[in-house]
Amino acid sequence: MVLAQSLAISLKQHHPEVEIDMLAPSWSIAVASRMSQIRHTIVADLPHGKLKLKYRYQLAQKLKNKYTQAFILPMSLKSALIPALAKIPCRTGWRGEIRYKLINDLRILEPIQYPQMVDRYVALAYPANTPRISEPPQPQLQVDKDNLRNLTKEFNLNNQRPIIALCPGAAYGPSKRWPVSHWIALANNRISAGWHVYIFGSLGETEITQAIAAGIMIQYRQYLTDFAGKISLTDSIDMLSSAQVVVSNDSGLMHIAASVNCALVAIYGATPIDYTPPLAKNVITLSTKLSCQPCRKKTCRFGHYNCLHQIDNAMVDKAINNVLALAQDKIEVS
Repeated sequence: MVLAQSLAISLKQHHPEVEIDMLAPSWSIAVASRMSQIRHTIVADLPHGKLKLKYRYQLAQKLKNKYTQAFILPMSLKSALIPALAKIPCRTGWRGEIRYKLINDLRILEPIQYPQMVDRYVALAYPANTPRISEPPQPQLQVDKDNLRNLTKEFNLNNQRPIIALCPGAAYGPSKRWPVSHWIALANNRISAGWHVYIFGSLGETEITQAIAAGIMIQYRQYLTDFAGKISLTDSIDMLSSAQVVVSNDSGLMHIAASVNCALVAIYGATPIDYTPPLAKNVITLSTKLSCQPCRKKTCRFGHYNCLHQIDNAMVDKAINNVLALAQDKIEVS
């Protein structure tokens, strides 16, 4: 969803007068609402793997005669059904599952030409076979400063210390999650060095964040705030923007942190860095580059998760200091 903004930015750059609406699941609408290029969002709650043809047809009827072009970002057959049923004149997308008759502006993907997901999204804004744009536009989600001030008051945060935000979850699975013991050590070290730690995550990731909070030394706990399951996704966008640096697994929150221009350290395990890297300037990515990596599996087939365990705290601390220097941060901390 965050990377899709790069397509919207590209469309607006070349067609400033165009009006863009986004059709997406309800859970992701919050992100789309922070994209200045998007006029309206349309909820399409379709369970993964379910056809729900009647629902798709009814939604398509509401979209008829309202649009001149649809951009279909997923590669699935099902994702092309609503634009086709709505009879949108131009339906643009990559060849994926058998959907030749559903997409009438069908592009043939050459992975070598478009190695990253963002390349593939942005390419759809241009005529077929246009060479890859060397620097696709970076996502830039809007931050609500008033909401940020309200949240700061609600959680009684005094902001007298620099803030490090930790994003220890990853919906994909444990092969993308840096070990809890490492997060605990990082949090304790940073608090002892004068930082305030924010922890972010979804309601389903509270077990992870609570385990980290429980491992913080008692005298340090006043300098840790766990937001997981307590604030909305839009709130998380605003709160992340207040951090001087973010440390994150390869996750949606990683991309959100990049989109609000945070200095960012991104930790990679089973997934490749090159396909969906965070699109920002002040980013350092960490990977052990083992022979079995990237396996793209949700769990480690060897059971050791060495691709994550071998990224130690010394490596992460060094990356934090380097990315802060890269961002020319002026905070005086050890």
